[in-house]
Amino acid sequence: MRWATGLLPGEAADRYREEWLGELYDLRAEGASWWRRVGYVLGIVVCSVPRLAVSLRLRRYWAVD
Repeated sequence: MRWATGLLPGEAADRYREEWLGELYDLRAEGASWWRRVGYVLGIVVCSVPRLAVSLRLRRYWAVD
């Protein structure tokens, strides 16, 4: 999770790392299977992080002061 959120800009990395780790903790507490937790992490790494990284960087790039 640390590596994946390292691709996000600035303070967004800390925010999303905390959020996603919290959700993983909740999945474990609910008794989710190992495969379900791995699938959740893969979904974050493959889908969420790349889209979010591009979106946050573009938003910052196009922001008007």
